Amino acid sequence: MAGPDIELRVYLPIPELRRQFAAYMGTPTRARGYPPMEGEHALIVEVAPGLAIERVIDLALKAVPEVEPGILFVERQFGVLELHAADAAAVERAGGTAADATALWALAQGFANLAREGSWTDLPGAPPLEVAAVAAGRAQLAGARLRDGAGDARRAALAADEAPPLRIEPLAGHMRRAPQLARWHAAEWAHLLPGWSYGVALAELQTHTRPDGVPVSFVALEGDHLVGSVSLVWEDLPGWEHLRPWLASLYVRPASRGRGVARRLVAAVTEHARLSGLERLYLYTEGQAELYRGLGWSRLSSTELAGHPVTVMCRELGTG
Repeated sequence: MAGPDIELRVYLPIPELRRQFAAYMGTPTRARGYPPMEGEHALIVEVAPGLAIERVIDLALKAVPEVEPGILFVERQFGVLELHAADAAAVERAGGTAADATALWALAQGFANLAREGSWTDLPGAPPLEVAAVAAGRAQLAGARLRDGAGDARRAALAADEAPPLRIEPLAGHMRRAPQLARWHAAEWAHLLPGWSYGVALAELQTHTRPDGVPVSFVALEGDHLVGSVSLVWEDLPGWEHLRPWLASLYVRPASRGRGVARRLVAAVTEHARLSGLERLYLYTEGQAELYRGLGWSRLSSTELAGHPVTVMCRELGTG
């Protein structure tokens, strides 16, 4: 049974976010996901009814893993989504995916009315009418009809799941990825480390220029898409400098979680440490002790970091 018609209310690209506007969008009352950073490129989409935005974010993130969701508001009538990335082309591709799934089909439905009423210009950031007409026609031909739910939208999601094989490689060969990693790391762990910022994270990653020894970082790649990273460093937990070295900064972007990426990254660091002649590794984690326990790590102690409880764990490397 077909659902309600989907209306594109806003399709607003915002190139090169300025500092104040990025900070405004990143405040906790607005950003429910990853806050955008200065200089990143953003896209705001609003659709009606509200629940349709859930399918938009699902398809967009699966198709373009580089983009991050920031703002997501879902109400009965309207749904609002903000996506951003350092790469403008990635945001554009994600916007195209969202549009093919929702907006362009909605445009095809209501195109005649918009043109007749002259209300097309009411949509902020809308392309010229002629461009929209061609895009709407493409959407119709592609059959991107979100209201059919389990039909075309499901097939599109399944196609997006057919990702390229996962590769784990040293960051040293992909240093252009360091700024994106720094943004992820700063957003993920700033609450644990006072003073931890994008600049600090980037400066640390830029010292990981060799594929051997310590410090070193590894990245997880699917095709040309960066999906995660992990590091091996001598010191990581303040006050525990007597223990070394540490598995640190294990991160998998939300759209790629639950697919074994973290396990592959941990295995890469563990094998690198073993081949480097190290006998044991340490880590601390906030809420992921069970994951590491399943990978052969043992609880060593508990402590607090910036008022948050963390678990300190150890892995003996000579036992396989």
